[in-house]
Amino acid sequence: MKATELTDPSGVTVSCDHASGATFPLGTTTVTCTASNSSGRTSPPGSFTITVRDTTPPVLTVPAAITRTATSASGAVVTFSATAIDLVSGARPVTCVPSSGSVFPVGVTTVNCTAVDAAGNSAKKSFTVTITRKSGGDDDDRHGDHDGDKGGKDGGKDSGRDGGRDGGRDGVRDKEKG
Repeated sequence: MKATELTDPSGVTVSCDHASGATFPLGTTTVTCTASNSSGRTSPPGSFTITVRDTTPPVLTVPAAITRTATSASGAVVTFSATAIDLVSGARPVTCVPSSGSVFPVGVTTVNCTAVDAAGNSAKKSFTVTITRKSGGDDDDRHGDHDGDKGGKDGGKDSGRDGGRDGGRDGVRDKEKG
């Protein structure tokens, strides 16, 4: 706020009930000021409002990518922790989908997490959970992990007949050879 005096503009002092540069609380604050001159005359009070809003989302922390081995045909149960801290609201609850403790299927699943502060500001982050199959045994061969020169189910013959497991991959190989 600026005040000037017509007779002595250099001798005006402005006083406010909140100093310039002060920290204001969330919400609306009314600041009231008066001006006085070197002769001791004081103006009627003038006022204005300062509104402070929380526009900063919480800081959301999620785990790095997680990899586990399947413990059943359904996949594996995976537990994890995600946290959120807000500058104004403090610790905030985090919602993740799928949630911690869920059964994750074999493959890669993206977990999406969200935290919202008291002012409605939201933070979103995601991470992946990868579930791999158990290694060893016939399980690897049933999922197309043979390439013909390891023997496979057809005794190492490049017959192109593998029960359709590789989508004709061996048949293409036959054409390339011959």
